[in-house]
Amino acid sequence: MLQEGKYSPNFSSPFRTIHELRKLMKEEIKQEVREELRQELFAYQQREYRRQMDQWMRLIPSEAEKKQEIIANIKAQKRVESKLEKEALLLWDQKPSNERMKRIGWFRWEENRERREQFVRTYIEEHFEYHLKKELKVNIMI
Repeated sequence: MLQEGKYSPNFSSPFRTIHELRKLMKEEIKQEVREELRQELFAYQQREYRRQMDQWMRLIPSEAEKKQEIIANIKAQKRVESKLEKEALLLWDQKPSNERMKRIGWFRWEENRERREQFVRTYIEEHFEYHLKKELKVNIMI
């Protein structure tokens, strides 16, 4: 018995109905579209990943940049130390002579080098951090 649009189960034919063919074609098209979308999405994700990695790599300094930064920091430290030493020596020279000098014998006076060196070291230690931050233009919290 044949019903309209359907084959009987006993009838085996290599031909299929139009509806079955449409259904198969739709499924094949859907699969192809899914596969293309999956490939495009994968390619997009790879491009996006590479772009982000490039951005991150630009943020990481190279070895040469790291060395240059270290050298610049050392130079800044030396400039600050030199400046503070000059300031300390000027302040030392302004102190009264009885604080700066020591008696050697009956009539001879000499500068007390130990006191001067201690004064300069203390002055540098007390002011170094502030002046280094100022030199490197770091936010200074007082």
